[in-house]
Amino acid sequence: MKPSPRSHLYRLLLVLAVAGAGFVGLRQLAIPDSWNKEHWYRGDALDELAAQPSRFGGNVSCEGSSCHEPPANHKVNYDALSQGLHAGVACESCHGPLARHAADGEKLDHARLNVANALCFGCHQELVARPETFPQFSETLLYHELLNVRETSPCRACHNPHEPA
Repeated sequence: MKPSPRSHLYRLLLVLAVAGAGFVGLRQLAIPDSWNKEHWYRGDALDELAAQPSRFGGNVSCEGSSCHEPPANHKVNYDALSQGLHAGVACESCHGPLARHAADGEKLDHARLNVANALCFGCHQELVARPETFPQFSETLLYHELLNVRETSPCRACHNPHEPA
């Protein structure tokens, strides 16, 4: 006598049901107790993140610094930046995070400016998605054509980031 084809279907459905129930059970065991189902994050993570040292200090940490005597042109540069086209850009966007420059009141390294064009092109590379009113680099711009400026030419040779216009 041949086995009924229905018995294979029943066995397959039984295996799938057991596997599905096992998956749901294991999933419930894998969710941490501090998981916030309403906001989709681990509640304990907030305390862990708050305990980590801040890497970024913001413009206030640079402007009101009592760590050292800033260069003579620092105040002029800061004022020009805060009122110019780069007003919304933080110092750390170009000079790197404060945590790389200083920690616990000790100077670790100079607040260097990355002079590579990649820093400028992060915002000013010509992209179709950017509004036309936003300044974008283009080799076909009249001034760039006259001066034979290419993508590999250093931006800072002509542009001061603190007064970009």
